[in-house]
Amino acid sequence: MAECKWYDVSCGATWLRDEMHHFALWLYESLLGGLASMFEAIPVPGFFASLSTIQIPPGVGFFASAFEIPAGLAIITSAYVARFFLRRIPVIG
Repeated sequence: MAECKWYDVSCGATWLRDEMHHFALWLYESLLGGLASMFEAIPVPGFFASLSTIQIPPGVGFFASAFEIPAGLAIITSAYVARFFLRRIPVIG
């Protein structure tokens, strides 16, 4: 970016807007990084070690894929999460 003159208000405003944008991105990245490190610090429960021995019978797996149960559960879960966050907005909730 070219140097701004002291009397060029639009150049100064553009610089300030860019700095605020970079600060917001830095803050967002720092918060997400802190949240990720907090989740990484949670130990894995012991019952997950025996989780690989559990198997779904072939008949159940066939009907689960035929009825698209994994996709349906993902849609229902995301709808409940969206509803939870939308209810937190004072104007909507």
